[in-house]
Amino acid sequence: MDGGGEEVFTDGEGQMLPYSARKRDGWATFPFIAGALIGSSIAVSGWANNLIVYMIEKFHVRSIDATQTFNIVAASTSLLPMVAAILADSFLGCFSIVWISSLISILVTIYFYFHYETTSNYVPRF
Repeated sequence: MDGGGEEVFTDGEGQMLPYSARKRDGWATFPFIAGALIGSSIAVSGWANNLIVYMIEKFHVRSIDATQTFNIVAASTSLLPMVAAILADSFLGCFSIVWISSLISILVTIYFYFHYETTSNYVPRF
């Protein structure tokens, strides 16, 4: 703003940042974010097709209803990171959210494992 045309970058405490720190801002985490999005897309496309086929074959749901149900489930799972981010920013903090999410994931995995083990001899008849 002084007419010199050179911007000054600080770290929030008034300390000058070196040029290399200014140059990489925002791009250091890009590969991790891109990798997470690619992995998430592959995983969702895999279980989406299985969910729709399972609903049609096992529950005898019409294909349009199965697709609508999948859209609701997919939208809910897409909004879950936003809900977690709001909770982390407002109440809990990022490490608490990571800890709680990991615990829930492990408990659900254990639940499905034991549920399958206890009902593996049972074959539902539709």
